[in-house]
Amino acid sequence: MRNSDKIFIIPIILLVGNFIYRLINFAKIITIFPLDKVNDISSYITLVYFFKEYGFLGFVPDWYNGFILFNTYPPGWVVYDYLFYITIGNLLLATFISTLCLYLLGFIGIWLIGKEIKISKIKIIAFFLFVFANPMLIGAVLKQGRLPSLMALVLFVYLVYICLYFKDQEINWRIIFLSLIYAAIILTHQPEAILGGIFILGLIFLKKNKERIYVIGATTLGVILSLFWVIPFIHYVRAYHFLDLGFSNWILDFEGYFWNNLIGIIISLGVLVFFLIYYKQRNKTQDLIFFSPVLILALLYLSRLISFIPLIKNIYIDPYNDFFLFFLTLFLVSLDYKNINKKIKGGIIIGLIIFSILGVLYNLTQTPYMEDRTDLEQNFLNLIPQIEGKYIFMFSEPLDTYSSAYYGYSTIYYDKYTVSGWGIIYKEYEYTLELEGNITQYFKERDCDPLLSTLKDFNTTEILTYGIDCEALTNDCKLPVVNTSGDACLLKIE
Repeated sequence: MRNSDKIFIIPIILLVGNFIYRLINFAKIITIFPLDKVNDISSYITLVYFFKEYGFLGFVPDWYNGFILFNTYPPGWVVYDYLFYITIGNLLLATFISTLCLYLLGFIGIWLIGKEIKISKIKIIAFFLFVFANPMLIGAVLKQGRLPSLMALVLFVYLVYICLYFKDQEINWRIIFLSLIYAAIILTHQPEAILGGIFILGLIFLKKNKERIYVIGATTLGVILSLFWVIPFIHYVRAYHFLDLGFSNWILDFEGYFWNNLIGIIISLGVLVFFLIYYKQRNKTQDLIFFSPVLILALLYLSRLISFIPLIKNIYIDPYNDFFLFFLTLFLVSLDYKNINKKIKGGIIIGLIIFSILGVLYNLTQTPYMEDRTDLEQNFLNLIPQIEGKYIFMFSEPLDTYSSAYYGYSTIYYDKYTVSGWGIIYKEYEYTLELEGNITQYFKERDCDPLLSTLKDFNTTEILTYGIDCEALTNDCKLPVVNTSGDACLLKIE
């Protein structure tokens, strides 16, 4: 083992242990459909079921009185997971195995990059762990279930490998892989598609004459290959006012997104600092040109000017953090530590150890775990089979469970319909605004008539609720009780 590799040993041990521990916990998804809070995965799993039942751009009657599948969300991960689903036959098991395969593909991609930039095996392992097993992604993937983001990150790794491969070589027929990978990213997750396109600019800037045309052509071909989804997507985004949701405001909101923004500032600043060290060691102008889009983006992010630039302002914080952490790590493992000032080297060692310890401690103490089924959840599940029409889940007090997840569970396992659904991006904004606005108004004023009128207009036949709301809706709104389970109740709208 090289002496320069030893600085990565302690972080590797800590991150590997944490990664394996969280993977074991994530395995609960094999037998337990997630219904707890901090939960996006229930939505993605349900989209796989919808794809199986209704097909690409099919009409889905189960949620929101009907919506078009993949109208405002890309199909990439869903189709990927579906292939495992039809092979294995169990949706939850298929999702767990497909996730493991994504990590494996991610490691292979990092290994290819490591061989291309000629770093040691220890540094390759550290590279993979910093990118795919960092505390942020552990929570985002192995708890929240941001699996499309994980898949897009894996594909982005291969995009970087292709660009690095051609950085010092002439463009040849293999550039077609850039087209295929970029198309796959576009079809998987929009933020990484935009960030990937920005990174490709570095290769375009670096190349000249015909080679530049080849890279532009390959990138354009990637976009063309994805147009069968992109064109309908643009139509629905405009029709549903999807971009009005305010993602651009998140990086300006330090009150609501303090830790995300703080981490983003540290990482983007780290990109600039470590590139400076990297550039001083190599002193190659082509490196500055190749990575210039990344550096410019880091400066725009630090200055918050990014929130005023069209297109990129619509990217929320997490993809930026994943993007910058990837390049920070790339520069970190590419350094020649034999020729680094001892004080700087010591600072890097201490920083890596502190980052790893604090990250693991944060995951252990703050990142929620996949949990066993609670009595509260089971009470709601007991009532779902008795739903006969289109229901809605509503309650006035916060519950330690996630109402949207039940819409997915009830659809997959009992073929139940709801006037609501998971998330607000699949239907016209006015639809969810009116429905949720009237429910919120009821909980403030407890006026039954406007609530019941709205729910009937939306074809609601049953309400699934809990505790004091069961009492209020039966006594004040005169809704008959279909059945109860514990403190949960199913009410009928007549």
